[in-house]
Amino acid sequence: GSVGFCLLNNVAIGAAYARNVWRDRGIERVAIIDFDVHHGNGTEDCVRNLVPTTEEFPLSTPFSDVVVKAERYRPWLGEDDVDNVLFVSTHGYGRKMEAAQPGPMFYPGTGCTAICDVAGCPPRPFVNLFSGLSAPPSAPAAAAGEPKIINFGFALLSPDATPGTARLEWRDAYRRTILPKLAEFNPDLILISAGFDAHKKDTMACGFIGLLEDDYAWVTQQLVKVANKCCDGRIVSMLEGGYMTDGGPSSAFARSVAAHVGALTEGCVSLETWDENDAIWESAHENHLSRERERRRQLKAEKEAARIKKEFAELGGAAGEILKEEYGNAGAAGVSAGGESKAEEGQAAAEPVAGARGDDSEQPSPRKRSRRGGGSVDYAALAAKLDQEGKGSE
Repeated sequence: GSVGFCLLNNVAIGAAYARNVWRDRGIERVAIIDFDVHHGNGTEDCVRNLVPTTEEFPLSTPFSDVVVKAERYRPWLGEDDVDNVLFVSTHGYGRKMEAAQPGPMFYPGTGCTAICDVAGCPPRPFVNLFSGLSAPPSAPAAAAGEPKIINFGFALLSPDATPGTARLEWRDAYRRTILPKLAEFNPDLILISAGFDAHKKDTMACGFIGLLEDDYAWVTQQLVKVANKCCDGRIVSMLEGGYMTDGGPSSAFARSVAAHVGALTEGCVSLETWDENDAIWESAHENHLSRERERRRQLKAEKEAARIKKEFAELGGAAGEILKEEYGNAGAAGVSAGGESKAEEGQAAAEPVAGARGDDSEQPSPRKRSRRGGGSVDYAALAAKLDQEGKGSE
């Protein structure tokens, strides 16, 4: 995979090449989809440079105020480039968490959510990587059109969020906005910047999004369906990021790539086309299952809290002291805050989004935790302490 900071932008070069060399074969409109966890700011700049603009950067000194102007125009084929290129990026955006405190902006600090019509797009904001402050750096000069750019920046979720929420939001961004806009654009060729560093186990993601192999297979299937509908299945994937390579063929990176390539192959063979009604149904179904899983999770936590509260009420004296030692001074309240064990939370987070493969059946609930596990009462110590109190009273 790529190690970032590329000097040559493969996907932009490929798009420009296709518009120049393959235009006699009907390649005019090109769409670029980037699902790397980092914002595709380099590709976005290449697309923005298709419009003649003048950027103005104000500089203040103790002696004077200066405005630096820079002309930006890098056409690929001609003046109609801007009307025939669409760029979409889904990525992490916002502040990282360091020692439970907000840290610097997630790299590169750009790409806040901006959804534009295929006919235009608002100007790009500038974001300072450390302060997070934003300001428009330029005033576009008169141009034939505006660049067609769609950004979806996903922030870090709170630790107590429902497991799988980030993945569901990511899928819904494609189902409800990106795929309909892509189909509306009606490309002659789709190019994918296939970065796999948004995987749950990839440390470069810093906790943002947290996808699984099933998610990469799913989004690839959807893009192939749009390609089958709009451009006779013409779709090209270019490998981008992905850094969790420990384990070789069994690594998170290798499994994600395999899922992606498998979906490319299967989709091109099936020739199934994308349907917006199917996407709406699938979104409603997965959101329903997510709400149901969260309801069961909350119910389980409440039952666990009630059980511990009952034990506190029934056992007093030395037994109550030992329970306090086991569960801490917070008592039942502390237990209810952590109703699920860490292992169960991890299992819930790693569970694939239900309904992704058309399976209406609910996932089986995890096996009931043994009371001899973490947080259980040490009955041997309890018996010894009770015997000691009994001897002392004789």
